[in-house]
Amino acid sequence: MTSEIPENFRPPPELRASSRHTLDVTARMLGHDAIPRPIRITDISRGGIGLVGSTALQHGDTCAIAFDANVNLESRRINVWAKVVYCVPLAEDAYRIGVRFRDYDSHSKMHIEQLCASNGLPVGW
Repeated sequence: MTSEIPENFRPPPELRASSRHTLDVTARMLGHDAIPRPIRITDISRGGIGLVGSTALQHGDTCAIAFDANVNLESRRINVWAKVVYCVPLAEDAYRIGVRFRDYDSHSKMHIEQLCASNGLPVGW
């Protein structure tokens, strides 16, 4: 076995429909087992969130995520309901998880829009 990367190797194409903004905040995720778990948000777009967590999730799993983010210099609570689109291992007990928004309350939608706009990301739903 070799550790060299083949010449014809190409990384997978970007699968997000929206540009992302780096974000580093802690959050709580509630999955199908109804057990709140701490997670780390690594990036956000108007379409979804990139996470790092200690529990593997399955493609298609649904979850609720709650977190606080600075929006226009004020801390705002954002609550979203999402669907897992990928989960890949990073290390022992660490997984990179991508979720797509399924639903959110009107305030959370507004805060996500403001967060994206304040970081130069395209806005509009």
